[in-house]
Amino acid sequence: MNGHEYKRLIAQYVVKEYGHRLRVYDEVNIGTSIIGKQRRVDLLLVEPSTNKALALECKYQDSSGTADEKIPYTLQDLATLRMPAAVVYAGTGFSEGVLHMLQSSEYAAYCQPTSELGKLARQKGQINSGTWQLDHILAVTFQWWELLIGDKVAVSFVDRNAQEAPVPEEATPGVPGSLPALPPAQEGPALAEAQPARVESIGKEASPLAVECSLGFETQLSLGQTKAKVPFDLSD
Repeated sequence: MNGHEYKRLIAQYVVKEYGHRLRVYDEVNIGTSIIGKQRRVDLLLVEPSTNKALALECKYQDSSGTADEKIPYTLQDLATLRMPAAVVYAGTGFSEGVLHMLQSSEYAAYCQPTSELGKLARQKGQINSGTWQLDHILAVTFQWWELLIGDKVAVSFVDRNAQEAPVPEEATPGVPGSLPALPPAQEGPALAEAQPARVESIGKEASPLAVECSLGFETQLSLGQTKAKVPFDLSD
């Protein structure tokens, strides 16, 4: 494959995958280069709905040759273009130094479509593989974020400090530690009719110490002829 055939391959790939969004134009003149000559880019991609554009230079090298010498110049020239631009490249003939320059440049994207012109994701362990680098440049240039997001689900907020209100426990007969069930509250005269509970010692004679209580209010402690009132405690 030569450079002209590779440029046509990239153009056909873009038209097949993104032709419903873009118009692709071949050999477009844009201003002057860094050495004062008329600049002509290989491909100009235009999105009619937004009027945004991306200029592409296509470089393919399958064996060592003069393309190595053109890469540094091409990268510098695209940096002065005053519009989004990139070098699209493929092939195994680039020298190690030039290949590193392309891989680390913000103006370069590897792209090698299949013969069917389909998208290819990055192969594991190979940064220069598939079409994903060019796809990402198109996504960022034209703000097609769905190409980057794919099938990922948006993150939702979860308040980990929120706690549910505790549910009151009901008394369970025969279960230690369960709360006793209290009788329903009474109002009015019914309170006066509550019968006091009397606690007496076991034996034939009543102890001089007796306790009288009215549930929910107070306990009356009698010792001989002296009476004292103390607060009622459910735990007693």
